[in-house]
Amino acid sequence: MTYWSHGGRTNTTNGTLLCTHHHHLIHKEHWTITTTGGIPAFIPPPHIDPTQTPQQNHYFKPPQFFPPNRQPTAPGHDHGKGIGLTPKHQERSARYR
Repeated sequence: MTYWSHGGRTNTTNGTLLCTHHHHLIHKEHWTITTTGGIPAFIPPPHIDPTQTPQQNHYFKPPQFFPPNRQPTAPGHDHGKGIGLTPKHQERSARYR
């Protein structure tokens, strides 16, 4: 990600959600943020981690949305219905494509 103060764009592909405390900490401590597949990874500065190993939050994950023809089924669920967007949500998301 390129920070707005360094010429970065303000949009959803060049941003991540942070609370105020962590937002200021990222800038103050000079962390770097990268994304892979839309999932952010936080790279600490050398004074915190000399190897600068990217870190991810493994507790919170964004929801996965599957196209209607590729919805996986989970054990114990009705086969064929799968897990993913409900018809109402599919209709809403189609408006934004």
